[in-house]
Amino acid sequence: ERTLEVLNRYLETGPVNDIDSTVRIAELPDADIITVSGAANTLNSIKIELDPAQKRDFVRRLIAAMGPRIIDGDATDCSRLAWLYLQDGNKRRAREIVQVGLGLDPESEFCLNLMRKVE
Repeated sequence: ERTLEVLNRYLETGPVNDIDSTVRIAELPDADIITVSGAANTLNSIKIELDPAQKRDFVRRLIAAMGPRIIDGDATDCSRLAWLYLQDGNKRRAREIVQVGLGLDPESEFCLNLMRKVE
C-alpha cells in the first residue's frame, strides 16, 4: 500500500507518459478499486496541462476501468468517478454517482461539493 502511494506521488509530478502508465495499471483486469481510484485521483489532481484530446482519452479510459468497480468503492471513490464524468461532459451520470456517494456517506465533503456543481 505504501509503495502504491509513493508511486502515485511520483507519477503526479512526472511527465504525461507516467500518467499513461498509471492509467494502464488501472486498466489491468485484476486492478482493485483502490488502484483505479488512485489513478483517477492522480489524473484529477495533476498540475501539468494536458492536451485536451489526451486528457479526454485518459478520462474515458478511467471511467471504463472504474465504473464496474465502483460497487466496491466508498464516497471518496464515488466523488472521483463523478469528477471524471464531469470532465467528460456527462453531468447526469456525475449526479447519479454523487448521489450514490452521498448514500454511503451523507457528510462526504467531496460529494457535497460536487453536488453543488452538478445541480
